[in-house]
Amino acid sequence: MANQLLVSAPRVINGIKSGAFDHQWFSQNHLDAYFAASPSIRRRPKRMAPPPSVERRGGTDSESADGIGTFDVESQAARSSTSAGNGGYGTDPVRKVGVFRAQLCRSRSPGRAGPNLARHKFIMFHTNSLFIFGAVLLNCAVAVAPNDQKEDNEEIDIQAIANDAKDFAQIISLTVLPNVHNGRSDVAEITPFSLFPTPFPRNLFRLAEKVQKAFNLLYFRISNDFDFLSETFEPVAKTNENVRRMLNILKQVHEEGIKQTKTVVLARSDYMCHVITDKETNEQKYELKQIEMNAGQIGGLSVSSRITEMHRRTLWRAGIDATKDQVPDNEAGLGAAEVLYKAWKAFGDPNAIILFVASRTSKNRYGQRHIEYDITNLAAAEGKALQIVRLSLPGCAKMYKDGNEHDWETLLMFERSTTIMSPTIALDLATQKKVQQILAKPGMVEHYLEDQLEIVPLVRSTFAGLWSLTDKDEETQKAINDAIDHPENYVIKPNLEGGGHNFFDEKLREKLQEFTDEEREAHILMQKLSAMRVKNFMMRGHKKPQFGEMTTELGIFGFLLGDRSDGKVLHNVQRGHFMRTKLAEVNEGGVSHGTGVFDSAFLVP
Repeated sequence: MANQLLVSAPRVINGIKSGAFDHQWFSQNHLDAYFAASPSIRRRPKRMAPPPSVERRGGTDSESADGIGTFDVESQAARSSTSAGNGGYGTDPVRKVGVFRAQLCRSRSPGRAGPNLARHKFIMFHTNSLFIFGAVLLNCAVAVAPNDQKEDNEEIDIQAIANDAKDFAQIISLTVLPNVHNGRSDVAEITPFSLFPTPFPRNLFRLAEKVQKAFNLLYFRISNDFDFLSETFEPVAKTNENVRRMLNILKQVHEEGIKQTKTVVLARSDYMCHVITDKETNEQKYELKQIEMNAGQIGGLSVSSRITEMHRRTLWRAGIDATKDQVPDNEAGLGAAEVLYKAWKAFGDPNAIILFVASRTSKNRYGQRHIEYDITNLAAAEGKALQIVRLSLPGCAKMYKDGNEHDWETLLMFERSTTIMSPTIALDLATQKKVQQILAKPGMVEHYLEDQLEIVPLVRSTFAGLWSLTDKDEETQKAINDAIDHPENYVIKPNLEGGGHNFFDEKLREKLQEFTDEEREAHILMQKLSAMRVKNFMMRGHKKPQFGEMTTELGIFGFLLGDRSDGKVLHNVQRGHFMRTKLAEVNEGGVSHGTGVFDSAFLVP
């Protein structure tokens, strides 16, 4: 019985108490873990709602204005049914289940149904964790129950939802190449994902969306400020070889004159929901705090929309028909395709190509292809034809790490050409940790957004505590001394873009006491955030779902096309979001390390 997951609720409880169930699947946490429903979540009516539609990107069944097609999985028989009050699906619940077999929905008898969700209270924040009551998580019944169905006969079937999710991931191309693929395209495995979306405060999510266009503009303008970048990174270049080489290229291109003034900013601003607990009252407050800004080689563009699509389905399987206000639409990949297509048109040459440069060993070829296909669809919708070329360089993913002279020469060649690049060397420098720390100083954001001062307080509200390790002012020295005394409240970050190589706890204290002056220039001190904790299942290929306590990062995408010669902005939008969830006990890690998964947001009051 250890691996049997289709059991009635009382037997689950008894099994947990007696230890009869596999601990990898069942614990008391499962019963008070995932789905706290909120007042905005309503139990599905007795007559079952249809599942969320499956999107087909680039399809031809029904073309939208942007050339991206969708299709409906309902059978023709279901479409022709016009029974009143039931959305055109007839009156037989078993027949309705059968209609959706195309979406891998399990057909079940009318005598089996999920729990009565109306008796549960929704959304409870508790000691840094957002618990969601397991009655919804553990329900996958999809047929209508008779009125006399007893609640103590409720059935719990996590495994059915998990199996369906893995199949559905293949259907919607939520896939990556396996670790060893030898360049083949006929192999795939599911992208790591959370089984359900992560609850996230709606007001903080909307704040992140609201300030993204300002962040796009902020970093675009910083990347155009040669004097600021030179002055900022001269000290860092003394101990960081990569920064030294980048700064040399920046100076050389500046002296020769920029050949291509147009530039594309593909940006993703990463945040955490920071939890502040009042020690006297134990009341909690939630704040949006920025971790870092990424530009150019940003991940999650194509996977984000598919994760949202997946989670709408798993929620539906669990008995929740999520609205778009709860699980927002997500078109990050299309946003990237749109700005790249606009850049191609702005280039002014119909024979120009779009070049994707990627590592030959990259697992994310399918995700890159989705963006390529979206670009060609946008062009086709306007009656244009453009060519997209993929260039695989064996070492390009390690370009700034292995010191390969040929790679640096290639980068210089691109910078000196008329290519519209994303990112440029200037933008790459602008998104380094050192700039993030300097922006936290009074007047810096105001300097670059002087024509948008009304948004500056909101931008600044997202900043965590950031300090230079070389400044001698009283506030900085106070923070450094406090970090030595209480290292658990801080993190030291190197100037490397993209995260990693951070110092925590005792190692942080040691570094603050051992760093040379030059090493201090290459690092910053940052407030350690107390991330909101949730409970969820991690889904990976070839492995059982892993249940546990996790923390989440929210990424908000932004896209800008601008002209460096006069600072004119030709296109600036916020479009789409992205979430990564990792095990709470892991300081550093992520999807590639096997400790994290891709995720999406479920917005709560």
